[in-house]
This record gives sequence, C-alpha cells and structure tokens, in this order.
Amino acid sequence: MSWQEGMIRFVCGGLLVLIVSLIGQGKNPHVAGIAVLFPVVTVVAYYFLSQSLPAVALRNTVILSMLALPTVAAFLIACYCCIGRMAISWALLAGIGAWLITAVLIIQVSQRWL
Repeated sequence: MSWQEGMIRFVCGGLLVLIVSLIGQGKNPHVAGIAVLFPVVTVVAYYFLSQSLPAVALRNTVILSMLALPTVAAFLIACYCCIGRMAISWALLAGIGAWLITAVLIIQVSQRWL
C-alpha cells in the first residue's frame, strides 16, 4: 500500500466520523444511525482491492462480504441489548465480541461449504 492510498483511507474514515458526529448533534440525531452504516470504507477498500485482484477474486470477496452481513446485525443487537445496562465502552466491547463470534462462525462455514 502506498502512502497516498493510506492517506485516502485515513481521510475517508475521519470524514465519516466527523459527518456522523455533526449529524448526531443536529435536529434528527437518529439519522446518524443510518449515516454510520454508509459504506465509505467498503467503497474505498473495494476500489483499492480492484487494483490488485482479478475480477473473479474481487467478486468472491463481495460474496463473502454479503455472507458476513449477519456480523453487523450481531454487533447492533448486542449494543442495543447492553446500552443502558452497562457503560458504553462495555456495551461496545460486547458488540465487538458478538461481531467476532459471528465472523468466526461465518468464516468457518464459508471455508467448508464454499
């Protein structure tokens, strides 16, 4: 990865955090929940992957990404259940734990069946 590519990824990620923070402070803070799911990191990552992978490999990566959608749901469900019951840092860690468990399961299943 070149330093320019690293800077583009860094700036995109930082802009997303800034935009979500600004939306969260506005009149409709619940809209930040939609904005945070905007796939800016995914778009940038797929673009750069397309520069180094053949189309078949990139399509397989997209398929695995689609199969991994339950990881996002696991994260969000765990956060929803834990927020209000524990400190936000612990709730987010619980969400990350749920994401990791789900991701490992999906990887195991995909390696056996795909």
